[in-house]
Amino acid sequence: MDRLWVSVLQKVFTRIDEKNQAILKARESDDLAVRALVRGKKVTGPATKQRVRGDAGAPC
Repeated sequence: MDRLWVSVLQKVFTRIDEKNQAILKARESDDLAVRALVRGKKVTGPATKQRVRGDAGAPC
């Protein structure tokens, strides 16, 4: 079961990193429409990742 959670967490963190990169790339775009798509969106920081990791072991 622990290996399953490690695999799931790795996928979650990979997706978080991909989403963060997409947001940052869109913010740097010259296209105003692209920048508007991410206006108000925040990147997920390391503290949130640690909370996700900590909550993963908590009972439901």
